[in-house]
Parts: sequence; structure tokens; C-alpha cells
Amino acid sequence: MSGTPGVGKTTVAKLLRKRGLGVWDGRKLAKEARAYVGRDRERRTRIVDVLRVARFLRDNAPSAPPVVIDSHWSHEVPGVNAVIVLRLRPRELRGRLVKRRWPPAKVAENVEAEGIGIILSEAAKRLSPARVAELDATGLTAPEIVDRLLPFIQTYDATKSGLTVGRVDWSKDFEEWARPQSKGAATSRKAP
Repeated sequence: MSGTPGVGKTTVAKLLRKRGLGVWDGRKLAKEARAYVGRDRERRTRIVDVLRVARFLRDNAPSAPPVVIDSHWSHEVPGVNAVIVLRLRPRELRGRLVKRRWPPAKVAENVEAEGIGIILSEAAKRLSPARVAELDATGLTAPEIVDRLLPFIQTYDATKSGLTVGRVDWSKDFEEWARPQSKGAATSRKAP
């Protein structure tokens, strides 16, 4: 289960765990796999070697699927069978990240990443479309999200579970979430 930081992955993961699913917390998993390989000082985050995570999971994951990895990088782990990408309206995401007291540049970068669907795009490049589920979590409670995700978790088929890629589009809200332009930059652009 992936998605931009702040979309609700960890809250949903806790409920999935209560429903009896195997769930790995990404931070604990990276630590156990000894996959932290550095720090990104600009972004104030750790760098994870997803190949180390994949090797660790191959040797240590429970044999009974499904196992859910709760992390914004889980879609990059080689060998994953399917990916859930939680999405959230950028305006709401901005509010959540500001409440976390993240630096403005980090908030803006993550809101922009959500707005243009970076994580969804990366997941869709790695797996077939049926193996990638996209869910707009805006306005949903965590139990509602879990109820919508369970059919996909059981089948790994986005078409059967109604969570196909391409249903979420924040482009119409661009002015609401786009990064503020730097001083001196043009304030409007003509369409080609």
C-alpha cells in the first residue's frame, strides 16, 4: 500500500492488521532489513534500498499471503504482486502535512507529487494495470477505505474490485495545489 505521505496509509494499515492481514510497517521493515542507506538532508528523510527490502521479504515474509507493506516506497519493492495507491485531494493533504509541522518546501513537494500522481505513475510502470488499485480517500473514513480495498487485496484485480487506475484526476484543481511560483517568474502562461 503506497501513496504520498499523509494520505492515510498508516491509519488504514492498522485497521487491516485488526482484520487479520499481515501488515509490515515500512519504517520497521526497512530497519529490520538494514535497508536504510543514507539520509536525504534536503527532504529530511532516510533513503531506503528497496532491493535489500525485497531480499529480506523473500527470506522472512509469512508464506500465507497477502502481506501489505505500509510505506510511500512500497510500490518500488521488486517482487510485489500488486499495489494499492491511496490518493487524497491535494488541498486536504496540504492541511495534514502542515499540521505535522513539515517545512513549507517539503509540504509543497509532496502536494505537487500527489497532484500529478507521481506514485501512481511509478506503480503503473512496474505492474500491469489490473494489479494497481487507485482509491481516492478524500472524505472517506478509514473503515470505509478498508471495506473498499478488501476485494482488491483478496483478488489482486483492480478491474473486479472497481479500483482501476485513472479514476482520480486533480488537474482541475491545479491552481489550488500548484507550487507558488518564484518571485520574478511569469504569473500566467499561454496555452500552446
